[in-house]
Amino acid sequence: MQAATDLLVEGGPNAMTVDAVVARSGVAKSTVYRHWATRDDLVNDVFHHCAPLLDLPADDEPFEQALRTLACSLVDMLSDPSWKRLMPAIMLLKAEMGTMAELDARPDIRDTHLAL
Repeated sequence: MQAATDLLVEGGPNAMTVDAVVARSGVAKSTVYRHWATRDDLVNDVFHHCAPLLDLPADDEPFEQALRTLACSLVDMLSDPSWKRLMPAIMLLKAEMGTMAELDARPDIRDTHLAL
Protein backbone atom coordinates (compact mmCIF):
# COMPACT_ATOMS: atom_id res chain seq x y z
CA MET A 1 0.00 0.00 0.00
CA GLN A 2 2.80 2.41 0.89
CA ALA A 3 4.67 1.68 -2.34
CA ALA A 4 1.53 2.40 -4.38
CA THR A 5 0.87 5.60 -2.43
CA ASP A 6 4.43 6.80 -2.90
CA LEU A 7 4.29 6.12 -6.64
CA LEU A 8 1.05 8.09 -6.98
CA VAL A 9 2.46 11.04 -5.09
CA GLU A 10 5.83 11.05 -6.84
CA GLY A 11 4.81 10.39 -10.42
CA GLY A 12 1.06 10.75 -10.65
CA PRO A 13 -1.44 8.16 -11.85
CA ASN A 14 0.60 6.92 -14.80
CA ALA A 15 3.53 6.06 -12.55
CA MET A 16 1.48 3.69 -10.42
CA THR A 17 1.51 0.44 -12.34
CA VAL A 18 1.46 -3.04 -10.87
CA ASP A 19 5.00 -3.57 -12.14
CA ALA A 20 6.16 -0.36 -10.48
CA VAL A 21 4.50 -1.36 -7.19
CA VAL A 22 6.18 -4.77 -7.38
CA ALA A 23 9.57 -3.17 -8.04
CA ARG A 24 9.16 -0.59 -5.27
CA SER A 25 7.76 -2.94 -2.64
CA GLY A 26 9.80 -6.04 -3.40
CA VAL A 27 6.75 -8.31 -3.23
CA ALA A 28 5.88 -10.79 -5.94
CA LYS A 29 3.43 -9.76 -8.64
CA SER A 30 1.26 -12.74 -7.64
CA THR A 31 1.00 -11.29 -4.13
CA VAL A 32 -0.25 -7.98 -5.48
CA TYR A 33 -2.82 -9.73 -7.68
CA ARG A 34 -3.89 -11.93 -4.76
CA HIS A 35 -5.05 -8.78 -2.96
CA TRP A 36 -6.13 -6.63 -5.93
CA ALA A 37 -7.51 -8.04 -9.17
CA THR A 38 -6.68 -4.88 -11.14
CA ARG A 39 -4.61 -1.74 -10.88
CA ASP A 40 -7.85 0.22 -10.48
CA ASP A 41 -8.75 -1.87 -7.43
CA LEU A 42 -5.37 -1.04 -5.93
CA VAL A 43 -5.82 2.67 -6.69
CA ASN A 44 -9.27 2.64 -5.06
CA ASP A 45 -7.86 0.99 -1.94
CA VAL A 46 -4.97 3.46 -1.76
CA PHE A 47 -7.42 6.35 -1.69
CA HIS A 48 -9.71 4.58 0.74
CA HIS A 49 -6.77 3.88 3.03
CA CYS A 50 -5.43 7.44 2.82
CA ALA A 51 -8.68 9.40 2.90
CA PRO A 52 -8.87 11.33 6.17
CA LEU A 53 -11.98 11.01 8.29
CA LEU A 54 -14.34 13.94 8.38
CA ASP A 55 -15.62 14.62 11.89
CA LEU A 56 -19.36 14.94 11.64
CA PRO A 57 -21.31 17.08 14.09
CA ALA A 58 -23.62 15.46 16.62
CA ASP A 59 -27.22 15.04 15.52
CA ASP A 60 -28.48 17.22 18.37
CA GLU A 61 -25.99 20.03 17.75
CA PRO A 62 -27.55 23.39 16.78
CA PHE A 63 -27.24 24.16 13.08
CA GLU A 64 -24.75 27.02 13.39
CA GLN A 65 -22.45 25.05 15.71
CA ALA A 66 -22.78 21.95 13.50
CA LEU A 67 -21.73 24.00 10.48
CA ARG A 68 -18.71 25.33 12.39
CA THR A 69 -17.76 21.81 13.50
CA LEU A 70 -18.02 20.54 9.94
CA ALA A 71 -16.05 23.49 8.51
CA CYS A 72 -13.25 23.07 11.07
CA SER A 73 -13.07 19.37 10.36
CA LEU A 74 -12.90 20.02 6.63
CA VAL A 75 -10.08 22.55 7.07
CA ASP A 76 -8.15 20.11 9.26
CA MET A 77 -8.65 17.34 6.74
CA LEU A 78 -7.54 19.43 3.77
CA SER A 79 -4.49 20.57 5.74
CA ASP A 80 -3.32 16.99 6.26
CA PRO A 81 0.08 16.79 4.50
CA SER A 82 -0.45 13.25 3.19
CA TRP A 83 -3.85 14.06 1.78
CA LYS A 84 -2.59 17.25 0.13
CA ARG A 85 0.07 15.21 -1.64
CA LEU A 86 -2.52 12.75 -2.99
CA MET A 87 -5.12 15.31 -4.08
CA PRO A 88 -3.51 16.09 -7.48
CA ALA A 89 -3.43 12.39 -8.33
CA ILE A 90 -7.09 12.03 -7.38
CA MET A 91 -8.10 14.89 -9.63
CA LEU A 92 -6.16 13.47 -12.55
CA LEU A 93 -7.58 10.00 -12.04
CA LYS A 94 -11.16 11.23 -11.78
CA ALA A 95 -10.72 13.16 -15.00
CA GLU A 96 -9.09 10.28 -16.88
CA MET A 97 -10.66 7.14 -15.43
CA GLY A 98 -14.36 6.45 -15.17
CA THR A 99 -13.70 3.77 -12.56
CA MET A 100 -12.57 6.40 -10.10
CA ALA A 101 -16.09 7.79 -10.06
CA GLU A 102 -17.05 4.55 -8.30
CA LEU A 103 -15.29 5.88 -5.20
CA ASP A 104 -18.09 8.40 -4.71
CA ALA A 105 -20.67 5.63 -4.80
CA ARG A 106 -18.98 3.34 -2.24
CA PRO A 107 -20.90 3.53 1.07
CA ASP A 108 -17.74 2.95 3.12
CA ILE A 109 -16.18 6.05 1.53
CA ARG A 110 -19.29 8.21 1.48
CA ASP A 111 -20.23 7.60 5.10
CA THR A 112 -16.91 8.17 6.85
CA HIS A 113 -14.58 9.89 4.40
CA LEU A 114 -14.72 12.89 2.19
CA ALA A 115 -16.47 11.87 -1.02
CA LEU A 116 -14.21 12.51 -3.93
